[in-house]
Amino acid sequence: MILAQRLLRTLCPRCKVTGEPTADQRAELDLDSSKGSEIFFDPKGCTECNHFGYSGRTSAFEVLPIFNGLSVLISQRASASA
Repeated sequence: MILAQRLLRTLCPRCKVTGEPTADQRAELDLDSSKGSEIFFDPKGCTECNHFGYSGRTSAFEVLPIFNGLSVLISQRASASA
């Protein structure tokens, strides 16, 4: 099993503000521009977060189970297209 971890900044709960995603963000997230029902937040900054807009971190994990076929590809150092 392969495990990857990333630490993501958490928006400060005291000063986060609602915002609209950019066209690039909508495209990256594959969001329909006509819906608009999603709620997004942006950092603002306050004395609680030293005017950064972020307070703390959250863990994000990705797990890749290794099955027999994948194990063989790894041992053969196969390319990503294999």
